[in-house]
Amino acid sequence: MSSVLVYDFIDSELTNAILIINPLTRSLVFVALGKSKPQLLQDAKLYVKKLKSPSPPGSKYILKNKQILRKEDDSWFQQICSDFLLTLLSPSGKKVEINCEYLSGTEFQKKVWEATKRIPSGTTVSYQSLAKQIGHPTAVRAVASALARNNIAVIIPCHRVIGITGRMSGFRWGIPLKESLLEREKSLV
Repeated sequence: MSSVLVYDFIDSELTNAILIINPLTRSLVFVALGKSKPQLLQDAKLYVKKLKSPSPPGSKYILKNKQILRKEDDSWFQQICSDFLLTLLSPSGKKVEINCEYLSGTEFQKKVWEATKRIPSGTTVSYQSLAKQIGHPTAVRAVASALARNNIAVIIPCHRVIGITGRMSGFRWGIPLKESLLEREKSLV
């Protein structure tokens, strides 16, 4: 038996995104950014392929387009997509809470991701500072590695974490997009 995850694309002037939502928990489980929808879908399929569904043990997740949703389920799905778009395009405007679910990751990685969610829009912190915040001041590389495995872009704002010298580094979706996200946030603060 398999558990279904549902996806849809978001288009914006800043970037395109693919969102994967778990319909059982109505939680966002994956967001990837980029211009190419075929590449985004390929990234999503690769992510889902690596997952193991918790019930029954050993079962897998399968990825389906949002068109499989019943009409009554479409409204909450669209709300999550709208909230994501609002967060992407006006991150310092309204504070939007989007329920996230981590289907992968170690406890350390999840701790890093949760701490990253608390970084205010329009600001940046260093990897070293984030390591100190989570109580592991010498785990700078482990923090960077955890952020490299962030599967919920923008909602877990790893683009707000930079090198201690202020250097832009380590953004899976490219340094130019990281800079664009930060510029947009700073202009809206």
